[in-house]
Amino acid sequence: MKLWQKFYIITIVLLILALNLIGFLFIQHSHNNILKKEIDSSIMEQKFVYYQLKLSLSDFEESSSVSIERLILKMMEKYTKSINYNLNYQILNNNNELIYKDIDFPHSKNNPELENISFNNTNYIIKPINGKYYLYICSMIDNPSIPLKVHCAKDISTLYEDNRSNWVLFLKIDLFISILFAVGMLLISKYLTRPIEELTFFTKEITSGNYSHRVKIESKDELGILADNFNFMTETIQNSILELNSENKKKEEFINNFTHELKTPLTSIIGYSNFIKTSKYDEKTFFEASNYIYNEAKYLEKISFKLMDFIYSKKNNLELNQINIIDVFKDVENTLSQKLISKNIDLIIISPSQNLSLDYDLIKILLKNLIDNSIKASSQNSKILIRGICNPNKFIVSIEDFGVGIPKEHLDKILEPFYVVDQSRSRRNNGIGLGLSICHEIVKAHNAELKISSQLNLGTTISISFDYF
Repeated sequence: MKLWQKFYIITIVLLILALNLIGFLFIQHSHNNILKKEIDSSIMEQKFVYYQLKLSLSDFEESSSVSIERLILKMMEKYTKSINYNLNYQILNNNNELIYKDIDFPHSKNNPELENISFNNTNYIIKPINGKYYLYICSMIDNPSIPLKVHCAKDISTLYEDNRSNWVLFLKIDLFISILFAVGMLLISKYLTRPIEELTFFTKEITSGNYSHRVKIESKDELGILADNFNFMTETIQNSILELNSENKKKEEFINNFTHELKTPLTSIIGYSNFIKTSKYDEKTFFEASNYIYNEAKYLEKISFKLMDFIYSKKNNLELNQINIIDVFKDVENTLSQKLISKNIDLIIISPSQNLSLDYDLIKILLKNLIDNSIKASSQNSKILIRGICNPNKFIVSIEDFGVGIPKEHLDKILEPFYVVDQSRSRRNNGIGLGLSICHEIVKAHNAELKISSQLNLGTTISISFDYF
């Protein structure tokens, strides 16, 4: 059962119980008050007759020519004519023998009010007779010679009929209020618990992984505060997950970039190792090959830490030094010499000697990747041009090849990680589309700008603009 249903049922039950209890107490209290007033009024009227009769009997003498029955009859006739009385009377002796009786006096077989009555005391009782209710009152006159009982009765059925009418009216009002309240509470219950339903839906969204969802509860009550706490909690979780994803992405980038950077040194190491293993060589050649293998292995060790630091900290910890760009060009040429020789490609360097604030290792990775891509895109017996151009505000390094080129629709995407233009050529060259992504990050880390222009079957030119300082 839902919360709003529990709230609704409990409220309705409590209302009905409270309303009926209050109605019962009010109607019963009102009926009892009216009945009490009626009894008091009737007793007062009965007392009036009682004292009149007592006064008349005080002067009565048994030797008198007038009998007591006659005296009572005259007195009662005088009383009934003098005032508008509401009670019906009968006068009885001590043995309950009838002396006087009104014609309309209601007869009752059982009269407990006549029993065990004492002087100066009044007994009364309410009795139902033939569907009506009668009030019976009795008092005894303490006349020494003739004790008499003044017994009177009154029809009070209208009081009970009014009470019954009040109950019927109350039940109608009770039913109307209950229906009205039930409809109102249904709407109020659903309205008040709507934020809880939204919170429930919100938790399902969070469970399914949708951390961007927010609870929209603008109330200032406890539910509003709870919603704000939920939103804050979700935002904290989302930020933590984004941070974890960012860390994982950095780790993946490092692994991918490092793997990519392993290829060229490993190719050189494997090539020189195989050369030493399978060819005849003199001591000088052996020394040069061994030294190259050693340098490339050291380079692998150094570049692993360099890439890790670069991927995690980007440009915050770059080791910028004044470096002659010609030295970097020559170093890259030596690194890629085996690949250049394998395709008989001439690498032509045209550049003035210029010092720039650079991270040597990262710039070497940048140029090595760009030239390596040009080698892959070039055919046998081709050439690649490296130019250094001094502008007033920038030093521009351009790498130009005359290979297959890049289709125009791919130019905006080639800097994305893992994006390759030609899947078949990428597989032939063992490429996975990480080189230009690395280059783009290195360029941004140096506050430089990279531009690519290309035409199919004519070649590609990549320009990098560096600040002088």
